[in-house]
Parts: sequence; C-alpha cells; structure tokens
Amino acid sequence: MIEKIMRGLGLVLMLVGLCGCSNSNEPKQSQGETVIVLNTSAQSASHSQARLVGFDQFGNQLFASTKSPMSPELVYSGIPAEVVTVRLEYAEHSGELLESFSTSVNFAGSVTITDPPMVSADDPVTLAFAIMGCNRVADGAGSSNLPSTANVPNMMQDFSEIPDPGLQSPVPSYLIVVGDLVVNHVSGTAALSSQLEGWKAVFEATPLSGSDVQLVTVAGNHEMLQKINGTETQNPPAGAVFSQAMMDFIPASNGPTQAPPNLDGVARDESMLSFSFQSGNIFFIQLNTDTYTGDDSPAGIGFVPLNWLQGQLNRSQDDPTIDHIFVFGHKPIVGEEGAGETIAPSQVDDFTEMLCNPRGDNSATKVRGYFAAHAHYWQQRTLDCPTSDGTLLQVISGNGGTSPEQEFFFPPNGYFGYTKVGITESGALVLEARGRFITVPDDALGQAETTVREYRSIRD
Repeated sequence: MIEKIMRGLGLVLMLVGLCGCSNSNEPKQSQGETVIVLNTSAQSASHSQARLVGFDQFGNQLFASTKSPMSPELVYSGIPAEVVTVRLEYAEHSGELLESFSTSVNFAGSVTITDPPMVSADDPVTLAFAIMGCNRVADGAGSSNLPSTANVPNMMQDFSEIPDPGLQSPVPSYLIVVGDLVVNHVSGTAALSSQLEGWKAVFEATPLSGSDVQLVTVAGNHEMLQKINGTETQNPPAGAVFSQAMMDFIPASNGPTQAPPNLDGVARDESMLSFSFQSGNIFFIQLNTDTYTGDDSPAGIGFVPLNWLQGQLNRSQDDPTIDHIFVFGHKPIVGEEGAGETIAPSQVDDFTEMLCNPRGDNSATKVRGYFAAHAHYWQQRTLDCPTSDGTLLQVISGNGGTSPEQEFFFPPNGYFGYTKVGITESGALVLEARGRFITVPDDALGQAETTVREYRSIRD
C-alpha cells in the first residue's frame, strides 16, 4: 500500500506508537518512533532540511528534532506522550523556513499523513474569515446557562480571541457561526426567542461586539426544529423568530420565498435563513439545512434549497469580480455519527455534484469548500465528486463547545475552538484550526487560549 501511495505522492508522514492521554502529574513517557518517508524526487531542490516539532494541548513545545538532511527516510524518537500537535517544517540550506504543516495527533494509535499540503512561508495570508458551530450546552444542561443556553465560557474566550490582533494575523473579517447557538429544540417559539436574546446579551459582553469583525449567524437544527418524544420534526414558526432575532447578523435577505415560481417548494419565507453576499472577490453562500417544504413528518428535515443554490452558483461563477465561493450550512454532507446527522440522503449526490461542477460541464469551479457543524468535532476531508472529476473539500467545525461523543473526545477530532480560512497574497488558501482541550464540564470556567491544531494549504 505504501509503495502504491509513494508512486503518486510526495511525502508520507507516519507517527508510530502514540499512546493514550496521560495525567499531567504523572512522569512523562516517550512515544515510539516517528518516521517520515520522503519521495525526494518530488520535493523541491531547495527543500534540503526537515524538522519535526511537537506541542502539548496548551501549546507548549515538548519536542523538537534537529534539522535533518532530506533523505528517503527520517526517523525521530523520544517524543513525549503529551504531544497532541506536530509541526513539520521544510527549510533550505541556510536554515530559513520555506514551508510548514501542522496537524493534531491521534492518541489512540499510529498516524499516517500522506503528502501533507504545506503552507509557504513566503506567501502570507492577507485576508481571513473564521467559522464555528455548536456552541450550545448539552441537551438538558442549560439551567445554569439560561437564558442563553450557550457554552458561555467557551463563547467568551473565542469571542475575545477572534478579534485580537495579538493572536490573529490578520484579524478575520467575518465570523460565521453555522448553527446550534442555543439548545431550544422545543415546540413553539417562546424558548427560542428567550434563548436567542440571552445569546445576544453574551455576545454584547465580548470584545467581538465592539470589533470590526462582522458576525454572521446561520440557523441549525436546534433553532429550526422541535423534538417530541425523541423525534425531530419541523417547527415552522421558528424561521420567522430566528430571522427577526438575528437580523443584525444576517447581512442579506435574498433567500428562497413562496413567491412564484418557488422551485424549491418552500412553505414559509426563507429569505433570511438561506442567503448570500459578496465581500471583495469572495462570495459567501449560507444554507438552511432544514429548509421547510411543508412536510411536518420526521422525513421533512435535512433539506437544502437546491434550485436557489444553483441560481446563486450560476451568478457567482459567471461574475468576473468573484474568485472564490464558500458554502456554509449547519449539517454536513457526510459525517461520522450515523443516519440522520447529515443533509437529507436523497440530496447528497445532487448537492455534492452541484458544488463540484456548478455549470454541469466539468469547467473549473470557484467553489472552494463546504463548511458545516452539527457533528461535535473538527474534521477536514475531501469528498469524491459523484459524476464529475475532482473532489470537494468538506470541513466540519462543530467543536464550538457542545460535548462530543466519547469516540470524538480526543485528538485529532476532539478539541473546542474555531476554524480560520486565509487567502494569501498569491490567492492560495490556508486552513487553520485553533483548539483548546475539552473540559469536564464543557462550560467550566477559565477556558484556555486556543492553539494551532491544523495548518495546511487547501489550494495552491
């Protein structure tokens, strides 16, 4: 298998023998060897040195190798068990850093990273936006957090960090919150209205509210749906309540409505639940992934307005002032948590293909990725396009503060935080995930500052 990979890809980074999380009061133990296998013919001639650096969950450097000459195999040993993030660095003969790549380490076992997408040190990010989702506390755990039902300590920490120029370079222009701001999930609208007002009050008490970072909010299932006897169904009046309460954070009202021809068959005004807007050469499309089409049964959830989306893609693909399209929605296309945790299965292929191939002719797409939450972890993956060539980037940034399932509690998926997308001077895209360790309880006071958990190029 390795030989097959090496024939087509430049580098394989293998982290071998990682052990479980240890108590900070226990003596430090070393992990097994870390082996980097290089296809040197695929590397730039200037990439003459490589170094591996390891960090703990607080961002403290615990391990740093010497700079090793590039060779078919580099072996590092003595890495402390507390390392949760590693950074691979390429340098030239002089030692000057050329490129780097960071990723979280899986405590459970060995990790193989194939052809890591390095970020150039000579191509700085000049514009960025941030994404996060699922900041609510767990179901039934909202009493001490009323009326907001947000994970207030995490929200306060993130909303302090994101506009801080001492931590962000550059400071993001937008923070897009992709749903599940509050717990709600009950019939009617009284609880939703009260919790959203509480959420806004928390926001107003953070540095983000007085900053130049524009907050954009997208509805999630906890805002749009009700849960009766354990079953989710639509809560039709919630759409108007969310739109009214969050109107200061919804920068457009161009979504689908019941006005003819109503190709998506929406059964209420969804103009502020799915919407789009342009900022410079970037086009942002936000989707309600529980669009209401009049079906009040459990089968009536998880739908996106595909016809409206196609129109937005057609317009932005043809607009010469737009270079990048980013699409957001609460529910992912594909997830790890099983049935009912993604968009409607009947739409998965059409939705994916639409983002892969907006014009339907295999011409280049400006869509750079789909960004979601709902699943309470962080994950980056590429999805195969159903019928056209290529792949689609999907990023799940559902780690805003809601407790994850146990299997997603530890790295590489398990940390609370947010994601940044940066655009460099050359127009390349950089994905950066920042995270802090998950506390018990989730909303414990004194949340730690985030550290870099993922740092990679997502487009040259």
